[in-house]
Amino acid sequence: AEAAKKQQLERILFPYIYEAIAVAVRQWEARGAAVAVLDMPLLFEVEYQKYVDEVWLVYVTPDIQLRRLMARNGYDRHTAEARIHAQLPIDDKKKAARVVIDNTGTLAATARQVAAQWRLLQARTAMFGRSV
Repeated sequence: AEAAKKQQLERILFPYIYEAIAVAVRQWEARGAAVAVLDMPLLFEVEYQKYVDEVWLVYVTPDIQLRRLMARNGYDRHTAEARIHAQLPIDDKKKAARVVIDNTGTLAATARQVAAQWRLLQARTAMFGRSV
């Protein structure tokens, strides 16, 4: 809730987080992985999008996001809203993402979207002689 303390914490933690990500990616590459997936809710807020090849965004409407966050974490409405408002608005993230997955429906509907986008990713990488 305190911006200055949040920034101080981020200055302390993020160099370690970035290094851990870099180490993991190098390990995946050494094992021959063609794709590394990073699950980073604050990707844009910490400007990490400059270090990835493309961004996939899985989103829900704000009301569903609020309900799911409260249910999953046991937050009251005020705490959940504060967490959501600490992030870049979802519409801004949608504009900046290459792939947008709508997670407002069923799990099966989300899975179909992911599978379709995965096939497109495979086609894109095949153009450069790589396979996923």
